[in-house]
Amino acid sequence: MRRWLDGLRGRVFPDHWSFLFGQIAFYSFVVVSVSGLVLMVPYEPSLDPVVYDGPYAPLRGVTMSRALDSTLAISFEMRAGLLVRQVHHWASLLMVAAIMLHLLRLFFTGGFRRPRRLSWVVVFTLFLVMLGGALTGTSLPDDMLSGSSLAVIDGVVKSIPFIGTALSSLMFGGQFPGDVIALFYPLHVYVLPAVMIVLFIALAVLGLKLRPAVRGPGTDERQHRRPPGGRGRGEERRTVRVRGRRLVADGRHRNHQPDLAVRTGRPGGRLGGHRPGLVPRLPGRRAAARTGLGG
Repeated sequence: MRRWLDGLRGRVFPDHWSFLFGQIAFYSFVVVSVSGLVLMVPYEPSLDPVVYDGPYAPLRGVTMSRALDSTLAISFEMRAGLLVRQVHHWASLLMVAAIMLHLLRLFFTGGFRRPRRLSWVVVFTLFLVMLGGALTGTSLPDDMLSGSSLAVIDGVVKSIPFIGTALSSLMFGGQFPGDVIALFYPLHVYVLPAVMIVLFIALAVLGLKLRPAVRGPGTDERQHRRPPGGRGRGEERRTVRVRGRRLVADGRHRNHQPDLAVRTGRPGGRLGGHRPGLVPRLPGRRAAARTGLGG
């Protein structure tokens, strides 16, 4: 039980700094979720026109949507509202950057290969969902910044051959810009966060089952300890045939020659006049001559 807890501690609180990118992404997601819940209460996801009469003098008397009016109310009338908006904004940027660095770490350490291929797919899907959440969130204030980003998205979508125009019409509910908040608000608030939670849980389960993909300076060697009765990392078992007899070679494949490598595959039998068991490995034909297997 203690050994299992030590292994769990090593995965939850890793010793190598590169393992922290995934945790930073998760903690940023928690901050984004909490600040988003605070912002969701006073925000009004509506494009109905209203005349602004708030405390910000340069926009007083200007006709705008209810979404922008509620956004300005959060910034200038709600206590610490602008701080919560900035925390939500920068935490989302940090979350996307951290999951991108986590993807790069997996790529350069071979974490996309078996048996970690499923973890790679989950992290890449999580990255795409985070990009979707950031994209849908920028359009909710209905200000100049969100309008510019929507114009870029519309141009990119329409540039897709054959289906671009139809896809843009479907996305914006008709002609651009349309009522895009009615589509993006439920995606940003309900659908995409739920998908992220499921992906984070799946990633945590896979992380408990698999060892880290990095082994080097700064990592905890207990995470890579050879299991009792098993083979350590980098070890292999090779089967060769010499004059019709099956031999088994044990050793390491990373610049190591096995010291006592060749043994018979038949328990209790004899091999070329020698007793069964381990015999020293010698290069080329000399090994066969020494062991009595030479022609």
